[in-house]
Amino acid sequence: MRTSRVVLAVTMAFVLAGCGGGHEGNWSNEQLQKDGSTAVKRDLGKDVTLQCEGGLTNRQGSSTRCKGSDGMAYIIDVKSEGELRASGGTQPF
Repeated sequence: MRTSRVVLAVTMAFVLAGCGGGHEGNWSNEQLQKDGSTAVKRDLGKDVTLQCEGGLTNRQGSSTRCKGSDGMAYIIDVKSEGELRASGGTQPF
């Protein structure tokens, strides 16, 4: 069976993380504009489209590995119901 893929388009603010520059952000359900399998957050920063392995879930504690349109690897974590955190952007996918 083919792994389902979900495309998540988010606008991510730049945050410096440790020694490298990472893209991180928190998004609540109220901040996300959802259209089917696409969600868009409007904010200052750079638009990065994330293609996530196995789709996304709202289950607390779940993590999904995603490839950004910039070729970098990202992780989407569900911290609590309605709170997503994207981290990464420092290593190639």
